[in-house]
Amino acid sequence: MAFQEILLHIGMPKSGSTSIQRALGEAAAELRKHGIIYPRFPSVHLGEVLDNHTYPVWYKVGFKRENFFGDPAKFIDASGCQDVWDELSLIDGKKLILIGAGLCHMSELHVKRLSEFLNSLLTSEGHLRILLVMREPSA
Repeated sequence: MAFQEILLHIGMPKSGSTSIQRALGEAAAELRKHGIIYPRFPSVHLGEVLDNHTYPVWYKVGFKRENFFGDPAKFIDASGCQDVWDELSLIDGKKLILIGAGLCHMSELHVKRLSEFLNSLLTSEGHLRILLVMREPSA
């Protein structure tokens, strides 16, 4: 099972990523009907999900970094996130979309781990596309 395309959207701060995450999260069920998977990872807060994939990706590749909110591990349900990652490896879909502004903070080693993992989710002819969105510096 694998995806034909993975779109990894990395939006720098104030580039509209949060709005995109919310819209895709709200449309996740409808997108899935069309073979487009936008995963929603469980939060530590019962019944809440994360539409921003930064922390689940950090968890997956073993990247740790405290930020102004504190330890990211306090926000994700680690076992629930692993269940979502495991499910993704079983899906035969057209496209997987992942979004996370904090991915730009990862080290080279962790980016390599992420690349290897995402490539393992692709068909032999699949494509990994990276979209890096930045705000106009003068804005």
